[in-house]
Amino acid sequence: MQYTGSVHTSDYLERIGVPHISAATSPFDPGYDPATVASHLQQSFHLMTNSPAQLAIRPDISRPLVLLSSTGTRLMYELRHRKSAYLASFRNYSATIAYLAENHNAVVLIGAGTRGEFREEDQMCCAWIASGLIESGFVAQDEMTSQFVERWRGASQNAFLMSRSVEYLRRSSQL
Repeated sequence: MQYTGSVHTSDYLERIGVPHISAATSPFDPGYDPATVASHLQQSFHLMTNSPAQLAIRPDISRPLVLLSSTGTRLMYELRHRKSAYLASFRNYSATIAYLAENHNAVVLIGAGTRGEFREEDQMCCAWIASGLIESGFVAQDEMTSQFVERWRGASQNAFLMSRSVEYLRRSSQL
């Protein structure tokens, strides 16, 4: 494991296969004026939450998506001045481990949580990443990290389905 110098988020995105998208001059789709977009958002904000199930059935997958989450968005905003910050999920955790191990010699994992709770799915994903980093030569810096890694080591991919957030998604017909 060797630190190769300055690492940028764009390098990470390229490494995990995210296609390059030219910088936009407006956050809105080309051709739509802000009043039209604002009107659309007012009329349709209730049609989609940040539920993975709702995202999976969207037909308009060819255009960029900005997904805001109650805690993750605030966390990324707070990290905006950091030299490096990466988003990870169950979908990209293996690539995240490989990239971090190759390009950094120290890593801080932050599970964004929800409503002040470190939810099971956040714990599990952080623990899997921590475990992969430990296998790559990193050392857990505290007992809590070691406990989370042990708790979720070898857990099945659906082990977090007993969480409160999954229960909420089911109750609200989002899953």
